[in-house]
Amino acid sequence: MPEVLNYFLDSNVIIGYVFYQADHWGVPAKNIIENEHKKHYGIFVHEECFGVQWGLCDTIEKRINSEFGRAIKNLKQNQSVDFLLYDSETWKIFGIIKQLVGNSKGDLNSLESEIRNVQRVFETECDDRREIIRKTVMRHTRRLPYKDIYQILQKIIPDPDDIEVVLDAHDLGHHFPEIFLISGDGRHIYRNKTSILPHIKIKDIKLLSDYR
Repeated sequence: MPEVLNYFLDSNVIIGYVFYQADHWGVPAKNIIENEHKKHYGIFVHEECFGVQWGLCDTIEKRINSEFGRAIKNLKQNQSVDFLLYDSETWKIFGIIKQLVGNSKGDLNSLESEIRNVQRVFETECDDRREIIRKTVMRHTRRLPYKDIYQILQKIIPDPDDIEVVLDAHDLGHHFPEIFLISGDGRHIYRNKTSILPHIKIKDIKLLSDYR
């Protein structure tokens, strides 16, 4: 029987999973969330993703809904799939639009209808994946500030938010013998892991892209 590991998830894992088809971390995030290992996240990550006022998931969902609306408006105004592809190149749903355009074979009415259908399915699937996270990812509440470790990490990690994530993982490490912190942050967290690990109680820091 394979060993069950304990994963501590950074925000980009949660967001990548919720917006699977419209996020570049979608595939590895899905592989993490839907595997047999135990998943955890801290209050900081939970609030960053699902907070009532500034939760990133609500913000991103509004942006994506707006992009679907812009796609339909663009198609109606310009009657051109080439212009739609050009205009949507920087959108989060560009991959979705590109696939739908390829399937439409130039039928603009069919394309508009399919964009609306895909938007409805996308919204439902996002809600479903949020519920999966709620049911399968355990929320951990850190009670201690770890001021001494924070001061050390300040010299290694330039982003205070990343320090909070690492400290939450460290705190959980007191409850489980081996914690693996999974993050898409290669610049601040993963790149500095050899300097971070000696000061915190986790097994390793893994890059999210390794789970593609």
